[in-house]
Amino acid sequence: MGRKIKIGKKPTALIITGLVFLLITCLHLFGVFLFLEYKSYDMRVRFWTNSTFSRPSDEIVVILLDQDSIDWAQQERGWGWPWPRQAYAEIVDYMNLSGAKSVVFDVIFSEPSIYRNARQDEIIDNAVRSDSRFQQSDRKSPFLARSGYTAVSN
Repeated sequence: MGRKIKIGKKPTALIITGLVFLLITCLHLFGVFLFLEYKSYDMRVRFWTNSTFSRPSDEIVVILLDQDSIDWAQQERGWGWPWPRQAYAEIVDYMNLSGAKSVVFDVIFSEPSIYRNARQDEIIDNAVRSDSRFQQSDRKSPFLARSGYTAVSN
């Protein structure tokens, strides 16, 4: 009769670990986990959509900057695009008076002001400087870079 080869626990554990690693790597390369992620994501979205937690809050207000807003500002205030920084300062002031808990701008302030006022960025700086709740999505904004506010990435 043949002799049995006895393998210790540590080499057995290493072999099993290596095989499991190879199996998981192959499954990943063949997209099995991506398929499972997509299916589980669909299931999670359906669950949270139908739950009581998914009701939108009445406390969230979104102010959209669309073509109608741009047309209104041109007719009523004489503001061409891009708007003067004073417009955003007025929005921030209004939000402060209204007790907003957070103010987020998703506007890129990279275009030079057409209003030829050297203080354009300073105007909005002053409006948001005292407001620790202010956040902006554009990390490269002139006033954001100088004033040290945190930014929200898109």
